[in-house]
Amino acid sequence: MKKRSNSLIFVTMLLMLSGCGSWSVKNNIIEEISPTILLYVGRGADKHLEQATLIPPLVEEKKRVITANVRLMKEGRIQLNQKYYREMKSGQLRMLFISKSLAREDILPIVNTMMIDPEISDRLYLIVVEGDFLAYLNKQVVKQQEMIEFYLYKMLAHYEQQGEITVTNLHRFMEAYFSPYADPKIPLFTTNGTDLIYKGTALFHDGKMVGEITTLDDPLFQILNRPTRFQKLLSLPEQRVTLGSLHTETKVTVQPTGDVKIYIEGTGRVEEYQGERDLNQPEAAQQLTRELEAVLEQKAALLVKKLQQLRIDPLRIGERTLGPFSQPYTEETWKAAWPTMRVHVDVHLQLESLGLLKMKK
Repeated sequence: MKKRSNSLIFVTMLLMLSGCGSWSVKNNIIEEISPTILLYVGRGADKHLEQATLIPPLVEEKKRVITANVRLMKEGRIQLNQKYYREMKSGQLRMLFISKSLAREDILPIVNTMMIDPEISDRLYLIVVEGDFLAYLNKQVVKQQEMIEFYLYKMLAHYEQQGEITVTNLHRFMEAYFSPYADPKIPLFTTNGTDLIYKGTALFHDGKMVGEITTLDDPLFQILNRPTRFQKLLSLPEQRVTLGSLHTETKVTVQPTGDVKIYIEGTGRVEEYQGERDLNQPEAAQQLTRELEAVLEQKAALLVKKLQQLRIDPLRIGERTLGPFSQPYTEETWKAAWPTMRVHVDVHLQLESLGLLKMKK
């Protein structure tokens, strides 16, 4: 019994001398960890997942791209860690870029893995990218763009605040995925290896990308997507007009008959006009305004029709059926009724600066 007591005392003293460090699984020493800010996931060889990130994140070392070809998302972290002398942490992960080809398959397992990771914030930005994103990253490294991931993050944060383009984070994607009256959307960028350019909005259904809104239609999509909106510029090339400082109010209602009515009221300026009308004449200016209203009505109706054909509702029109005095659609009845609903769009514009500036000779 005495020998046993002496052994316990010896073990206790040994633990006190050694401390808790040797028993700790996690390593959070600043000099030995590397926060990951950007992660890219695409389809690699043998149908595996190709992951890539930039190291180091923000310290003064030569930046480079490291990759891993894995079957599981967490397996990628293991391989990436084995290629760098610092342990990579996901607590500062801010952007997840997903290849367009992978997005067309199913991104739900990837997004769900990110969602259940306690280290990753639900404000993680999701981006679909078209083209060779790895070539773009490597090109930025060669050009010594040391803060490229910080620049991309600040760009997304800026546009999220301004509301000019689609910006989606992890929380918004999952909320729309589980909503009976919505479908997720993610910003779509394209790269030629040198530049990263906003292309439009990627549309999703059940975790798969099923369509996209292109650059010309995307501003109108943003107008439909928000009750109030400020659009710096709205280009209509076919009418040879650019509208600027456009304030819009959009009201969407679902009638008891099942028809959808969309009313858009906008005030703004004519920033550019290359047509043949003499806008100094009030009648000609009025004709242009009516023409633009008709064009926007047609474009909006076609855009909504496209969503109906895809059987998706990223504009959340189904939520307009909810009310204290109305019987709401169930998820099944709404998804069955939405594709065949009649949509009526009414646009009313009040435009300034329709006249031409007369220059003195």
